[in-house]
Amino acid sequence: MKASINRYGCSIKDPNNGTIKTGTVYPMKTDAAMISRSIALFLILYQFRLIAKDLADSWIFVVIVLVGFVIAAFLSRKFTSARGIGISLVIIAFFPWVIRLLVVLPRTFFPGMSDVALVLDSLLFHIDRNYFAALASFYWMAFTSFFSLHSRAFFRGEILASDVLLAIIFGMAKTGDIYPLPIFMIGLFASVAFLQLIAFILSPPPELKLKTAEKTAAILVTLVLVVLGGILFLKPSQEAASRKSGGLLQPKIFKFDFSQILKLESEISMNDDLMFIVKKEGGGTLLRRYVMSGYKKTIGFFRTDTDQETQPTVLPDSFTKFIPDFPIDAKKTNIVEQEYYIVNFDSQSFIAMNQPVEASPFENWDASSFNSVYAVKSLIPSLDDAYENMEENILLEEDDIGYGLSAEEYTFYTDFGKDQRIKAFAEEIVRGEESINGKIARVYNRLKHGEYVYSLKPGIAPDGDQLAYFLFDSKKGYCSYYAFAFALILRSLGIPCRVAAGFFVDPETNTFNYYPVRADMAHAWVEVFSPSFGWVEFDPTSQTLAAGEEFTFSQGVDPELFSHLMQEILENHSRLQPKQAVDDFTQSGLVKLVVSAARLIKRYWGIILVLTMLCMIILLRMRFLILSKLSRNPRKKAVFLWRHVGTHLRWRIAPRSALNSFEYEWAGQNNVVYTLYRYASTARFAPSYTMDNFLEMKDSYKELRERYFRKHTII
Repeated sequence: MKASINRYGCSIKDPNNGTIKTGTVYPMKTDAAMISRSIALFLILYQFRLIAKDLADSWIFVVIVLVGFVIAAFLSRKFTSARGIGISLVIIAFFPWVIRLLVVLPRTFFPGMSDVALVLDSLLFHIDRNYFAALASFYWMAFTSFFSLHSRAFFRGEILASDVLLAIIFGMAKTGDIYPLPIFMIGLFASVAFLQLIAFILSPPPELKLKTAEKTAAILVTLVLVVLGGILFLKPSQEAASRKSGGLLQPKIFKFDFSQILKLESEISMNDDLMFIVKKEGGGTLLRRYVMSGYKKTIGFFRTDTDQETQPTVLPDSFTKFIPDFPIDAKKTNIVEQEYYIVNFDSQSFIAMNQPVEASPFENWDASSFNSVYAVKSLIPSLDDAYENMEENILLEEDDIGYGLSAEEYTFYTDFGKDQRIKAFAEEIVRGEESINGKIARVYNRLKHGEYVYSLKPGIAPDGDQLAYFLFDSKKGYCSYYAFAFALILRSLGIPCRVAAGFFVDPETNTFNYYPVRADMAHAWVEVFSPSFGWVEFDPTSQTLAAGEEFTFSQGVDPELFSHLMQEILENHSRLQPKQAVDDFTQSGLVKLVVSAARLIKRYWGIILVLTMLCMIILLRMRFLILSKLSRNPRKKAVFLWRHVGTHLRWRIAPRSALNSFEYEWAGQNNVVYTLYRYASTARFAPSYTMDNFLEMKDSYKELRERYFRKHTII
């Protein structure tokens, strides 16, 4: 009988004579190692498709790469000799061009512009366009798969080479262009790492023979480490993505939303992904997501419990009216109606202008491109050009002692961290000005029209104080810097205000009162409290660009995409139906429990996943002991306990038949284990076995646990 040879060229002992024989080629078989490696490689190569964007079609790219793997698998099985390997390489090299030739040749028989000629031309065009992105991937998959099926050393080396390829791809391409949300990039790296490690575990050297239990344990440990690594890497990736989204937008799990803390970054960049489409009629250009009233110098502006109570941030389940937390003079406000069509934003987030008074979520239509659709009515101050003509718009009267706020609220909205440098700077700006409106106007004009300029690269403060560096040294920054400065300066003057974050609307993009809102339109501004008008918005950000700095201005939303979405909105707008409220009788306690559980899982999914995996590992490790405790049959209790002992001593227990010779020999050399062995044998084969017998076995197990398990920290 000849020696069997595995796919990696490893020799196996001949069972007849015990000699060792070697081999170099193994016919194709689909084992777990090759499958894991191939899936990981496909995920890596698919990044070329994502980079190519419109230059490749997904399904054609997938087919081309899979064909490369199938050809390699077939040839590795068909040709095993040295000559056959050479033939196989030639076939792989010329295969794509033969396919193209099969399309080109028939075209010569159909001159002109006949229907057949047009079909062939179109087919050739698609082949050439997709070859540009897929040809290199085809060759990489085909050649590496072919040699991996012939050599274990090449198999492992190719895994490392594909990792280098992945690093080169993400080094040369802009990560944000491929994966705007870090969760997808982390998922890719985690999946590739896990699959490749599995391939390593399942393809050990011939001298290293792993048992099934050892392989399973290694796979579980690998999975835990990969998941933990992904979770630890998620937060830094989100922070990096936030800087690439203007420092305001923060990626959540699968969508974007605003950070609840406003930070000052040393450098940011912008992307022009479409966030949503808004329809509005009337004035106002600022769409608020969050207000941030709390302030600490070490943190920045942040959301507080007061903000969450006074400003709705979650889209209600049905039609809802909101009551303003302060009386508003109806004569000094206007009602503005809005409709929001969410595309690439958290579907449960609530965005609205100034003071929302009504919100009505709609039932989304089938096959909708939007995550959610809802309508809002808001009150906005009826001020004429409030930003530029402060003297003509009386926001605050001199006798507005406390500005209509309680003493506690006034203290809260005027907290500036007791920064004396800010206070001195504020007093310098308003020196000689007595009116409150005049003070606001001076600070506003100093920031917006003074020596400060707009910059995406404010720089790093030598002492770590980014705001002071902006105000007194660099004098350049983006919207968050201006909002920070304006709010703190006003607060130091005793004027209550807060920071708001959301989006601005570009009036020039108006299409039938619909406006596209992109990620680079995320914005921060300041809201000053007036007893008559409510919260009045001020945007102090300078429009003067920093000299010598390059700005890449957005080309706007893809016209084809916007046209498609607008057509979808207009076709379905008349069929929009408000969501109906679910009464307490219909929404049973079980439904409420399920909803609460879903929200809990969504919020703490990472912790829950880790805890679940740890519980699974513990259950797998202790399963026989648990079964022993749960069973009421003394025979089964004894058998399960014996199998638990065997599991932790790293040797297999025969599940149903008599103990094998190895068990007998090992147990005979260990008194306590031998005693347990006798009890287990009695439970299996003796005509009578009572609970008393099991309790005696349990005492022996406790002795074993004291003498061996705890000493070796196994249990």
